[in-house]
Formats: sequence, C-alpha cells, structure tokens
Amino acid sequence: MLRILCGCEDPGNMKQGQITRLYLFTAVLCVILILWIYNKWETNSITGFHCIKNDMVTKKAVDTKVMLFYRFPDYYELQGKSGFNLFTNCDKKCELTTDENRFSEADVVVFYSHKNYRYQAPPQKEPGQKWVFFTVESPPYSGNAMYGGSQWGNKFDWTMSYRYDSEFWHGYVRMRPRVTPLSEDVMERQRQNWKQKFANKTKLVAWFVSHCPTDSLREKYVEQLSKHIPVDIYGKCGTLKCEDRKECLQLLDNDYKFYLSFENSLCVDYVTEKLLNVLELNTLVPVVRGGANYDSLFPPNSVINVKDFPSPEKLAQYLKELANNEEEYTKRLQWVWQYEVHGPKLPLCHLCQTIHAPGPVSCVYENVYHWWSQRACYKPNDV
Repeated sequence: MLRILCGCEDPGNMKQGQITRLYLFTAVLCVILILWIYNKWETNSITGFHCIKNDMVTKKAVDTKVMLFYRFPDYYELQGKSGFNLFTNCDKKCELTTDENRFSEADVVVFYSHKNYRYQAPPQKEPGQKWVFFTVESPPYSGNAMYGGSQWGNKFDWTMSYRYDSEFWHGYVRMRPRVTPLSEDVMERQRQNWKQKFANKTKLVAWFVSHCPTDSLREKYVEQLSKHIPVDIYGKCGTLKCEDRKECLQLLDNDYKFYLSFENSLCVDYVTEKLLNVLELNTLVPVVRGGANYDSLFPPNSVINVKDFPSPEKLAQYLKELANNEEEYTKRLQWVWQYEVHGPKLPLCHLCQTIHAPGPVSCVYENVYHWWSQRACYKPNDV
C-alpha cells in the first residue's frame, strides 16, 4: 500500500505523460500525509484543545507553588485562609493567595467565572502560568458567555467545576463508601429514630424554591404533581415562608416525608446543595429531577428519580404508597450504613500536586466556554 501511495509501484506500460502526472500526484499526497503526521506528533492536537510540549512553557521549578484565587466572592472566605495552612496535609507545598498584585508571580490562577465578577479583557498570562476556569452554576445560569470571546481563546489550561470531566472536580455533594463500618448499636439507634420520625411526620412533600420560571420547567412538573399529591411550596415560588435555614431544616426533619430536589436546569452532573442538605438530615427521602446520572452518583435507594416514572401522577401514587409503608420507607434511609455524604470542598491538594508535576504535554482549551456550554444541557420531555 505504501509503495502505491508514494508512487513506487512499477508503472508498466503507461504513457510517459501519465507516469509523470502519477508521480507528481503521489508525491504531493505523500508530502501532505507526512506533514499531517508530523504535525500531529509534534503538537499532540486534540479536538477543542491546543497542545504543545511542556519544555516550551514550564515555569522555573520552585519548592513552593503560588495559587491565586482571582476575584472570588467574599462568601468563599478565602482571604482569611491565605497562606500555607490549607496544604499541611498535602504531599506538595503550595501557598494560597487572593492578592491580585501577585498575579504575575502565581503559578496557577483560578478564575471565578460568574456574572457578578466579569472581566472585560483577560489579564496578561505569564509564560508557564496555568489558568483554571472555575464555575459552579449550570450553563443557562452561569453568566459566563464572555469567555467564549476570541480574546479568551487558548488561555485556560484546566477547569474546576461540578462536571466529572473537569480536570478538578468541585461539586456540591459526593457520596463515598464508609471506611469504618457503623456498629450494631449505632444502626439500631438509627432504626428507632427513623421509626419515631415516621410515626410523627404528618405531611408528605415539601419544596423550597426561590427561582421561577426555570430552564428545566420544574415548576410545570410540580404543578402537575400537585394535582395528585399535596406539595407545600416555600419561598418566592409558593405561598409558604421559611427564611431561617436552621428552622427550615428542622421543619423538614420533623414534618415531611419527602423533599423535591429539582434542579433549575437539566445539565450533565449538575446536583446542588438542596440535595446535600436532605441527605445530611437522613430522616426524609429526596425526590430528584435533574440532568445528572443519579444511579451512578448515589447509592441504591438513596433517592427517588422522577425519570423512573412515566408521569407525575404515577410518581404521586408511589409516594403515597411509600408514605404508608414504614418498612419500605426506612429502607430508603439505610444507605447511610454503607456510605458517607460529603459537601463541597475545594480540591486544593489535587491542584497543588498537579502544579508540581506537569506532564510531557501542556494543553489549553481553544474555547473554554464551548466546552462548558455545548451539549451540556437538554430540554425537559416530561411536562
């Protein structure tokens, strides 16, 4: 095959003009093929990325790497955590800072991408410096379309988000198997607590919500569900009020058997803190509706997924049956015997380790917003 492609096969009885044209055509084809293969080998290009060998971009090796969290909102409380203390349990040494004056010094810069902290134009990126695109909201509500602009192209090396294809995962909730099993005494106390809670709860379904309407049309689904089972709606989208977080959780703990953890958009891996709060209580059962693969992310029987029911009416029927069956209901709480629930935690050690150990190739996102937004969400088909 290679001999034919490169014009090395015996031309036989072909005319001189045909032979010349054949040689010219195959020579050009071989040159193009060789250049294409060389380019692929030299740059290690991947669709959506631009890659170069690390010896061209690696910053000078130092013992301690500087990590700048750039223009993060105050509620992350990073200013009070600046320094080295957050890395005492990490394998490598790093320093966290929020001081923008140290931008050029930083080995990695983590950009908070959401709408209240926009930048009109990118800062100057230092040679060898790594940039991280940080986002925690779903694409329809993240307000960061500006990062799709050409001036931001080929700038970001890594991403940090709730999506599991991010280089650094940072989501609201994650389940992990227990390292140390619970004792029989602890499990028995939980059984008794669940039994008492089940007997004392007088209400069925609660929903705390402040954003409506939504991209997921969750309000439409709840409207249909409410025709078949009582749903108490708290917040801006309902008639009931509960403004103190501690009191609201206590209300759920004491009174309700189910909570609607419905996301405002149906996006890959998107699960928010509302589900975290209910899982941490472990005294009522969450009903979920979102774009995440709940079966793979959460233990069996830990959540009720609306996608498993052909209609809101069928879901309501199941919830009523479960609410009257103590044994089956408490089975939906027993996941806590094998799993622990973890809330959001910045992956600082992972990031620190990665800065210290650059690979042979360094890649940047050609358009990080395209990665973030394209084919990441879908429209509902159940309302």
